[in-house]
Formats: sequence, C-alpha cells, structure tokens
Amino acid sequence: MVRTRHWAGSNSATGLTMLFSADNTAFTHSVTLIPNALHAVNTDLSPSRTVRYIQLEYQLSQKNYNKVYCWEIDAWDHLTLWGKSVTADTQKNTIRYILGVNGIWGWQHSKYSSLLKSNEGPNLYNSVASHARNYQNLDWDVTSPSKDPQYDQMANNHGTQAKSWLNWDTEYSAWRKANLMIDVSFQFTNKSFPQKVWQSPEIEAFNLGKHFARHFGSDHGNGLVDAVEIGMSAGLKGMDSKIKILPGAFQAHDRHDTGNYIGTRVTQNLAVNISVINFHTYSFRTNSNGVRIGTYPEHLDSSFNSIRNIVRWRDSNMPSKPIWVTEWGWDADGKGESCTFPECVSEAAQALYGILNLIGDKYFLGIYQENANGYVYLFGSSHAHISGSSMSRQQLLQHASHIVAWKPVDISEVSTSTIRVQLSSAINQVSVHKFTGQFPAINNMNVFVNGTVFDIEMSAHPVVVELRPSNVGTGQIIV
Repeated sequence: MVRTRHWAGSNSATGLTMLFSADNTAFTHSVTLIPNALHAVNTDLSPSRTVRYIQLEYQLSQKNYNKVYCWEIDAWDHLTLWGKSVTADTQKNTIRYILGVNGIWGWQHSKYSSLLKSNEGPNLYNSVASHARNYQNLDWDVTSPSKDPQYDQMANNHGTQAKSWLNWDTEYSAWRKANLMIDVSFQFTNKSFPQKVWQSPEIEAFNLGKHFARHFGSDHGNGLVDAVEIGMSAGLKGMDSKIKILPGAFQAHDRHDTGNYIGTRVTQNLAVNISVINFHTYSFRTNSNGVRIGTYPEHLDSSFNSIRNIVRWRDSNMPSKPIWVTEWGWDADGKGESCTFPECVSEAAQALYGILNLIGDKYFLGIYQENANGYVYLFGSSHAHISGSSMSRQQLLQHASHIVAWKPVDISEVSTSTIRVQLSSAINQVSVHKFTGQFPAINNMNVFVNGTVFDIEMSAHPVVVELRPSNVGTGQIIV
C-alpha cells in the first residue's frame, strides 16, 4: 500500500501518474491518480511487488510560473498501515455479553426509562447486549467544576446541583432492571466548561470523581454504575475499588497525531488508575478523490483494522488491561433523520454489516474460512471442551450449533460463492436464515441434509445456518 498526499495546487495539474521501480531505472508499473485530491489517498498494489523507488509524474497546466506539490508519501508491505492481524481464539463469553449499546437519558423519549414500554429504551436492546453506555453531560450535574453535584439530594426530589428535576438513580435503575451493566461517559466541551472556569483542574477533577464514586460505586454507594469514562480517575479510584475507570478513546496507528495518540495521552502515571483501555473504531476508507467514505468492514483499507494497532500497543504497554470498543458501527438514514455526509451508508448496509449481534446467546468458537471467497465463522451454545487455535476447523464444527457466513463485498456488489461443509452424521436438518437488510428482515428455510455434506451460498447478505440434530427443536434467532 502507498499513501500519498499529492494535491498539486489549485488548477496546477491536469493529470498525475505514480510509477514504481526496484532499481530507479526501469519504472514498469503505473497508477493514475487525481491531482486535485485534497486529502490522503491510499493505493493498493495488487499483487504485491518489490519496490524501492516511487515517482510522481504531474502533467502541468499551461500557465506562467506554475509549480506543483507533493506533500507526503508513505509505503507499507502487504500488511499495510494496520500491520499483522490479531489472532482469533475461542470466546469464553457470549456475543450478547461482549456487546453493548450507546444510549442517553430517556433513550430520546424525553422521559425516564422507567416510564418506557417493554419494547423501548433499555428493554429494546437487552436481548442482544449486556452493557449500556450513557453520554452523561457534565453540565447536567454541575454548573461549575468546583461545585458538588449533590447526588445525595436526588432522592429528596432536589435533583442535581445543575438540574433541579434530574434523578440519575431513577434512570439508571431502569437500565439495571433491564439486566444491563452501565458505563457512564462524561461529556463536556470547551463551550460548556471553558478552560477559564477550571481554577484548579486536578483538585476539581479529583473531587468530581470522588462525589460520583461515593454515590454510584459499590463500596459506599448504590452500585448502579459499573464503569466511568472521564479524566478524574484518581478521585474515582480513591473512593471505590470496584468501579472500572476508562480514559478517553485514543488511537494507536498514527503517533504523529499527538493530540489523539494514546502513547502521548495515557502516560505511565495515569495508567496506574486505569482499568480498561477505551477505543473507538469505524469502518472508513478514502476514495480516489481523498474523500473519507463508509465501507464494508472486511475492506483491506477499512479503518476497522485499527483495532490491530491498539491491541499491539496494549500488549507492549499495558498487557494486563482489557480493551473496550465503546463506539463502532455505521451512520445511515433512520427514523426520519437524514444522513448527508460522505461516511453514510444505506440503512440496508448498516443492518447487514452489524448482523452478528443477532445470535447473542452463542459463543464464538473459531474461524472456518476467512478469505475473499467468504467469511465463515462457527458458534456454539457452549465453549467447554474447545481449545480454539489448537483444534482443526472440522473439529470445531463438531461442537458448533450455528454457522455464520457471508462474502466480504460491498452490499451493492452482486457476487456469490459457495462453500461445502462436511457436517456431523448426527445432523439431519439445517435451518437457513438469510438476512435481507430490509423488510422482511429474514428469509427462513429448513433443509433436510442428504448425507453429511451441505453447500452454503454466500453473498453480501449474511446467512445464519442452524445445525439441528435429530429430534431437536429450532433455536431462536433474535430480530
């Protein structure tokens, strides 16, 4: 992969060619680029080739004193800027347990979650997720960082120091009743709390953390909150031993972006108070114009792959800490709200790309196949007796209750491939659930297996294949 920032200048060039050479003599391969692309452009060289020299050849516009610019060139081997993939292993938790959902007070219903219907708010998501993350605005709790939030007064109908009507206990109790673990992400901006109002930042942050942990933590409070994301870790940790503390979400793939690089933001003296590494990842790539767009998660350039970099950073710097991906997904139109920026994908693509949470009560057992012809994964009702990477895919298949398969292409691409699976002799019927990304959401089909061989046709639309031994009823696919 080669990444270039090659904007030539306003109307300075009419064409641009990138050439490659191993010896600086014979430039035998060329790629056409758009000279007016303003942002970085990634160029994949497929198949890979040995290159030592890269040349950019601009076709200049005919005007006096014309010049062009090349701002930056980076090159990587076949592992690209994301590096080696992370080894997958058998998961000891169900898909539901490792998934969470981002919410907000009242889940946009403008009333406490305790007043919502059984199919709204936290109850809408608790069948596919075990965690819920709330964006809690700091200016709902205090009018100044030096103030006491007065959480203990909420039970007396006095609200917080900033909002006289607010009772977080009422809201979070409804989330807990829905069997969700709660992660609070404190939010404030330079507009709501400008730098000038922080008179003693370390002391004020410490006290805010102490007040929060005393009320919501398990050691001294009601135990409603399991984790907190905020820069007041010392106060939290000093008051509660069980509450998990997360820093802000930073990246690990670009150390030159010092403002957002985890190595410059999570220092050794801060790391001692941190329980979990926080991370956000979205599936973006840049097109030939250098514009960032949304893409399917298996695309080689997808920024989803940045999880590899944060895992390597964790392994080198904080090896005992888990990583939580507290934001991931795709933006799309929905519920009357338009999505108008380039990163948006269709509603169908959004639904299909995030389909794995529909088998929430199952465990990931292992990879059956993972290549351009199809991604095929095995899931089971138990992870017992599974040793993961030491078992062959056929051995893993013997323990599987579900196969999830799709072809790693954009939803707009009409392309199919087939994989033949050798089933156990105990399996005499399979249920095939194909996800459409629209209504009806699932096409269901029962198939009686002739012998022990079963063919799965794969496309951009994922299929879940339920393996059913004789006299075993159909399992539940949650929609």
